[in-house]
Amino acid sequence: MSYARHETRTSDRSQRRPAFPIPIPPFRKRSTWAALRRVPRPELEARTFEIFSHLAEWLLYKTEVDLERTYNEIGVRRARQRVGLSDVVYAITATKEQLWFFLQDEGVVTKPVELFAEMELFRLLDQFFDKAIYYVTVGYEIVRVEQVTAAV
Repeated sequence: MSYARHETRTSDRSQRRPAFPIPIPPFRKRSTWAALRRVPRPELEARTFEIFSHLAEWLLYKTEVDLERTYNEIGVRRARQRVGLSDVVYAITATKEQLWFFLQDEGVVTKPVELFAEMELFRLLDQFFDKAIYYVTVGYEIVRVEQVTAAV
């Protein structure tokens, strides 16, 4: 597993980076994911950074419309980059797993109420990633409809 090390450098919220390493799923090493090589590594790291660094925002404050817009756009972009849908779904799943491992390693549950909070966090994570996969898939369908329409 590789890590992208980001540090806080500016006061601009969009430019801030956490001072801890962000695990990047090791999908670049898998031969079955050759299609993901079409996506520039900085773009993949930026997407992973977005999820990790703004996790609370995504889980608690972003709306369904935000999630739909963001992941439809990712689906459209990956389809146009000719990355297979199964590769993108697997990358999202790998990111989710890395996040689970990271949170489990960092979490220290000492009271029953903390256990319930951790369980709720994992439920919200599942919901987030399930919806992300759905909206990425919709993005692929948008491109397919555009291609069929253009061919007619």
